[in-house]
Amino acid sequence: MQSSASNNDKTLAARQLAHIEGHLYKNIVQARKWTTQGLEYKQNQSRLYQNLADLEREHQQFAKGKSAARMAAKSAKSKMDAFLANVTLCRIILEEQRVKLKTKQPLNLQEIKMAQGIMAGITRFTPTISSTFKLQLGLALLAQDGSTLYQAWRSFFLLAKNDAPPTVIQQAHNLIQNVCEHWKDASLNSSQAQQLFLGLFKSRLFESAQTALMLYPLNKKQKNAEVKEALAYLDFINQAQKTTFTFYTKMVSEKPKSGQLMKQIQPLAKKLWAALSWPDKLKKFDLSTFRAVLEKKFGAQYAFGNTNGFPAFYGGHSVLDQTKSVSQYGKKGAIRFISLDGIVGNDYTGWYRKSIRVGGWARKNEFVQLRPAYATNGVSEWSRLTDPVARKKYLDKMRQQLTEDEAIAQKNPHAYLPGLQKQVSYQELQRILKDVKAKTDQSANLQLAFINYLKNLTQEVSIFIHEGRHVIDKNISDQFSSADLEYRAKLSEIALSPYPKYFFIRQVMAHSIGNNSSHGQANLRIIKNLVQWMEQNAATIKGFNKKRPTLLQFNLLTNAQLKLATQSLDPLAPKKKQR
Repeated sequence: MQSSASNNDKTLAARQLAHIEGHLYKNIVQARKWTTQGLEYKQNQSRLYQNLADLEREHQQFAKGKSAARMAAKSAKSKMDAFLANVTLCRIILEEQRVKLKTKQPLNLQEIKMAQGIMAGITRFTPTISSTFKLQLGLALLAQDGSTLYQAWRSFFLLAKNDAPPTVIQQAHNLIQNVCEHWKDASLNSSQAQQLFLGLFKSRLFESAQTALMLYPLNKKQKNAEVKEALAYLDFINQAQKTTFTFYTKMVSEKPKSGQLMKQIQPLAKKLWAALSWPDKLKKFDLSTFRAVLEKKFGAQYAFGNTNGFPAFYGGHSVLDQTKSVSQYGKKGAIRFISLDGIVGNDYTGWYRKSIRVGGWARKNEFVQLRPAYATNGVSEWSRLTDPVARKKYLDKMRQQLTEDEAIAQKNPHAYLPGLQKQVSYQELQRILKDVKAKTDQSANLQLAFINYLKNLTQEVSIFIHEGRHVIDKNISDQFSSADLEYRAKLSEIALSPYPKYFFIRQVMAHSIGNNSSHGQANLRIIKNLVQWMEQNAATIKGFNKKRPTLLQFNLLTNAQLKLATQSLDPLAPKKKQR
């Protein structure tokens, strides 16, 4: 560690080095040493302990992991630190008990109950983070607590009290509900055990489905064709994920040969292919048909090949599948939106960071979303609006960056302005919260209402308006460049959303302005054209100062003016004059 670095930076470096040693190189001893060194700087100790606890979990050093997680909770300085520490502790307890179940050791019911109590407290304050409910569901299953399991199931899918589940998981819901209705401590009969397994499997909750099998093994009679296929598929995803992550570990130190990962996955795919049930005779195997069959049977979508420049294998399973008609400026189209959970594998960059880095992918008239990548969307926005500590930190940074924006804009009139981005984002989020309050019953959970509204708004604008515009434009011509398509879709996002300034700041005022990507080029083109429009219409913009850089004055625009400006730039939009 360089002596000139701050203690905060040294702590961060120690945490990253512990992650690299423990996760990438599988050297838990060295990870512990880096953590110990980081603790000496007495900065952000909770995150150091939490990082180590998660690494201990990964190495199945459960006792050491629980000890580190408790130290993380003890040294927590913020709500987020405490949240991460307690979730990590409960995750370690869940995984340890699953290992005990697998190795036929007695479960520690007292520890399971303790973890359930912790998660009950956490989920009350994180009503939109689906991963916490998945953890709660796993603990409820071990405790054989049907009521909590069912409520955790509904919360995992973010279903409010009277919401019906999406069509693709309706059958799964019915199976889970039937089993859980009267299940408390008592054992399930063979029929209920089969329903529980299939309900969890069809819910894309594969780890829990396997836990249910260990709690209640199915006899030969219960293993009908549907169950046999499910078991074969579980074996495939377990082996495929293990193969992929082992491959990634080797990639850290040696460059792989082209196509090497898929050569390892293909025998597993062929084994599954042979185990599937067919109406007549076994079809000839090929990857394209294999993918189509897995989608039809299990709602699976997989990405093979390269992602972010690295070999990859990952995918998920549909929990929402809807096709929606889109209409913009007299032109029509339809787009299919598929949301995936039950994630298998990861891309290399996501595995490296232990997170879902790929948000989804687009195909013709279709957008596929990896739901866990968006699991915490809206949480930080809620925090900065309602938590005094988070708000102060955000606004202090904003004020500093607004001052720095002046020099940036003087040098480059079309540059990314981080202070402006923060300022407008904060103002627009305040407006959104005000609108949600006006629509929400006083007895309802405002946090849940706000985050769900923001998620639905973002989905409507970023998927159905943005991707819908791609569908419309591709129906018009196949000659548009990628940058042209992004330019036109972003203009639609801004002009057709109920919060134009929010989506301008979110989608255009970004770090990528001017880089070589299609998004970067589209963003630069919109910025340049908007600056020109503002200068041409300066007399109608209240408070506009011709001596200041134009883009710095973006916030003087009303939402109506921004809509008018973006529609004037859009080849499809009818042209309206400024009043």
